[in-house]
Amino acid sequence: MVCLPVNHEGGQLKVRHQGEEILFDWGKELVESEQPSVRWAAFYSDCEHEVLEVTSGHRLTLTNNLYATRGAERLVDESSALDPSRLPLNRAIQTI
Repeated sequence: MVCLPVNHEGGQLKVRHQGEEILFDWGKELVESEQPSVRWAAFYSDCEHEVLEVTSGHRLTLTNNLYATRGAERLVDESSALDPSRLPLNRAIQTI
């Protein structure tokens, strides 16, 4: 889940797993930060999650579900397009 730097209050993300809970308060972090930035969280599907009510502004997030399937490794062998080392982001990271 990726939260874009848009002013808002509320809308916290609660993630729970095996009796532990983490609260992501991206609206508060945005206000307290000198440099607005994209915030993110990643968690497995066996985690419970809840988004609390946005009380002011707008909370804008991009949410993805990622799946791993048996046999996916065969695709990498057959297509260089799926080779992560060939992606532009990988080249930029290697340069840094």
